[in-house]
Amino acid sequence: MWTTFVIPRLLHGIELLSIRKTDLENLERYQRKVLKQLQSLPERTASVAVLMLIGAKTIEAHIDTRIITTFLNITKDTSSVEFSLAVRQLKMKEHNSNSWVIKAAHILAKYDLPDPLFLLESIKNKKDLEHWKKQTKIGIETYWEHKLTTEIENKSTLTYINIQDRPTKYPHVVWKGSHHSPFASHKATIKAKLMTGTLLLESDKHRFQPKRYNPQCKLCKTDIEDQKHFLFKCPILEARRSPYTEKLRLELQNLGLDTIDENTKLQLIVDCTGINLGRAQKDSAMRLEALSRDMIYALYTCRANILKKNSF
Repeated sequence: MWTTFVIPRLLHGIELLSIRKTDLENLERYQRKVLKQLQSLPERTASVAVLMLIGAKTIEAHIDTRIITTFLNITKDTSSVEFSLAVRQLKMKEHNSNSWVIKAAHILAKYDLPDPLFLLESIKNKKDLEHWKKQTKIGIETYWEHKLTTEIENKSTLTYINIQDRPTKYPHVVWKGSHHSPFASHKATIKAKLMTGTLLLESDKHRFQPKRYNPQCKLCKTDIEDQKHFLFKCPILEARRSPYTEKLRLELQNLGLDTIDENTKLQLIVDCTGINLGRAQKDSAMRLEALSRDMIYALYTCRANILKKNSF
């Protein structure tokens, strides 16, 4: 919905304008704000996770795509004024010029695409044009996929999030399997918060404010409450947990993964796409996603109810 209906209207004609850095930052900030609201994620959620989970591009990527596409469309008519102007400016303008054509040249270089003069001279027909449009699309997707991966690797709160294929085009499996009902979407929201490190457990609170919070689990008071403790170990939650762990055990047994260690099991619960599930990858991922979504929601609500009861 966002990419199909909002982005075309939000950025209509922007590829022909000179956009300042502050204007671009404001547009990026607006998009992040809306996408956080759509996913019910808190303001502190890492920007890279907000985009990757919903399968959205940055505003910068959208604008770059539009500028390159416009430039490629100029190349198809060698008799046009725009074509002659592009050739003239590329040959005469300085590298730091504010010319739109020079700006397009910088963007082509950014994505390791050919020199603009080469494109102007080599595109002779519709087939050539479609070829370079396809190469442009691949180059931009590759660039941003690499950038997303690097940013996620540098975020300690995103340790268990896996970058899926074409993350700037398709939503993460956490949202793919939750569109059939509002209740499933609500469960997915809780899981998305756990994935992005914004479902605050006691160890998270302690990390941010060590003098104010104790990392110890408020339910069992026997261990530090981190993701492993919450999902697998807290004895107070065991009665609520056991039906799901049994289903998980059977599912993993069917996949030949019944001997995996605790860290791998944690990866499966938080984001199963980070594990190779064999030939049945897609179907297995959807089953594990539904199971983990239900399990996390059940544990979360049980924990919240106990804490609420204990506060009185």
